[in-house]
Amino acid sequence: MKYIAKGIIAGYIVLSFLLIGRMSTIELILLLSLIAISLLTDLKSKKIVSVVLAVECIIVFLIGNYTNFVFWGMMILLFDIIYTSLYYIGAILTGEFIYFKTYDNNIEIWLIAALVAIVAYIINDNIKKQKHYHDILDTERRTKYELELTKSSLIQSNKEVEKLVEAKERNRIARDLHDNIGHSVAGILINLQAAKKVMQRDMQKGNTMIDDCITHLKKSLQILRDTVHNMYSHDKRGVDYIKNIIDKYKYCDAQINISGNFVNCNERTFEVMAYVLKEALTNTAKHSKAKNVFVDINSRNYAVIMSIKDDGTGCANINESLGIRSMRDRIMGLYGTLKINGDEGMHILCEIPLLRGEYD
Repeated sequence: MKYIAKGIIAGYIVLSFLLIGRMSTIELILLLSLIAISLLTDLKSKKIVSVVLAVECIIVFLIGNYTNFVFWGMMILLFDIIYTSLYYIGAILTGEFIYFKTYDNNIEIWLIAALVAIVAYIINDNIKKQKHYHDILDTERRTKYELELTKSSLIQSNKEVEKLVEAKERNRIARDLHDNIGHSVAGILINLQAAKKVMQRDMQKGNTMIDDCITHLKKSLQILRDTVHNMYSHDKRGVDYIKNIIDKYKYCDAQINISGNFVNCNERTFEVMAYVLKEALTNTAKHSKAKNVFVDINSRNYAVIMSIKDDGTGCANINESLGIRSMRDRIMGLYGTLKINGDEGMHILCEIPLLRGEYD
């Protein structure tokens, strides 16, 4: 737009030359110099543009002394002053108007000057708005890029947390098998070997030792089952899978209430809830002496909330064992929270946000 407006002014000057029918060398040099120096007003440095406008003022002054086209030279200078918003240069232009008394001609001069100033102002305002919009667009692009980087970082961190949780779980299972099953089976083996020798001398005592071995073997088998029960299976996780866990629980009466819409609850969320539920029920069977367990799972728009409460003895000072830490790590891996209260029976409350997208 700027070059179109200046082109119109320059075209009018050329047309005026053609109508007059003569053009001196000095007129041509001064006007071409003014037009050429006017092209430098697009420079970004305000100091350089100020110098350019000062040079334009000098050229306009020379045009007024040596040619008949001072008015159009002033129009080019007026356009550049409004376009660059360097209005203090306008004082020099006003002085030149007064000096050459171009305003004495007619009202047409003032109308043309006003039109040039308005066009220059509109073009300058549009350029500022475009720059503002470009800055906003650049900021949005930069923000979007930073969000993508943050998202990638969170996904990578989530994968690393999963690996750490899996490693901890493997270590826990190995420790349970070694500390509980390993020692128990080793003790049973020793007792069986001793019973074999004792039976040669005292059959009744030997049978009693074998019965003890059978009892301990049953306990070890139950521990083994509990350990395997808490390991991952390849069944698809869902509401029915959670209900099936409760149906198979035999230690005490277990009641479950499930409400809400689970459309946005993916398999990974069900998998973590199932693990927490298994671990909580196992701890209830081992330590609580409870008669009832109440499980409530509610899916809301923003999160899935699971409450597991029993009416057992509870625990005033809860020592977070490896099992509890493993539950907390799994829930935190899905950006959730876990709260445990043992004042009146054990109460475990976990909340897992329903993040859009998959956890892979």
